Amino acid sequence: EHIPLYGKLTAVPDKYLEYLRQGLVHWANEIWYKMIDPNDTTPLGHNGYLKMWALTDPKLPFDFVLLDEAQDSNAVVLDLLQKQNIQVVYVGDKYQQIYAWRGAVNAMEKINTPLTSQLSYSFRFGPNIAEVANHFLTLLGERNLVKGDPRKTLMSNCFAQTHTVLCRTNFGVM
Repeated sequence: EHIPLYGKLTAVPDKYLEYLRQGLVHWANEIWYKMIDPNDTTPLGHNGYLKMWALTDPKLPFDFVLLDEAQDSNAVVLDLLQKQNIQVVYVGDKYQQIYAWRGAVNAMEKINTPLTSQLSYSFRFGPNIAEVANHFLTLLGERNLVKGDPRKTLMSNCFAQTHTVLCRTNFGVM
């Protein structure tokens, strides 16, 4: 259950999956215990600090928490928030999850809340962009479509000379 099968792992034959899982869980535990050992030089990254703190079962001293970009949350953050006796507002878009590679679990698919609300109007773009967005949303099975601000029009000449720049890192993009 801790080793999700996606990407190249979907090609691993069933007869090797249990062996693979046991080995990976064993080595993940070995590394974790080294990372939390103050006498070991194995580095503990930010997600490790977060996990260590979450394992203390902290109670947040707030009346509510608003989690923006919730679709890119990891399981530790979701678990921590679900254990709180406070109101939690999750804001996100299940179609915009981009951090699965670092453990994000798409909270918008995982959470269960008594109330939900959808974006129905955007001031950031006009009807032409909304039409394109709705085309793709419909392909994804979405029934709640978005309307664009009629005061915003697509400038057709803004795409006259396009080019592509590929970057390997966020630093490269900046």
